[in-house]
Amino acid sequence: MGSFDATSPPLADNIYQARRLRRSTLVSLRWMAVVGQSVALAIIGFGLQFSLPTLLCMAFIGASAALNLVIITRLPLDRRVSSFEVAAHLFFDVLQLSGLLYLTGGTENPFALLLLAPVVVAVG
Repeated sequence: MGSFDATSPPLADNIYQARRLRRSTLVSLRWMAVVGQSVALAIIGFGLQFSLPTLLCMAFIGASAALNLVIITRLPLDRRVSSFEVAAHLFFDVLQLSGLLYLTGGTENPFALLLLAPVVVAVG
């Protein structure tokens, strides 16, 4: 049988640590959202010629990109983050996406389902 080491953390702590997200995961997910939102805006606004407040939409997308750049330059990406930091990231993402939805048609917008993505990350 194995020996007990009083200095090692309990198994529950190890499992909890393993389940926490890395900051790089949150940043990568936000980059994917920035690319997807930019492509959707280009297709809908420029390709299909829908009337959208393009500059305001670009400002919301730019805010996500700017936040990612700040995180990348100021914080280590290889660290696991606290529940509070995950909640702060997801709160920002929900606000940003809600702003885009408001500008592009509200709940009738088919992209309203994208609000589920941060919820799924929070539950996982």
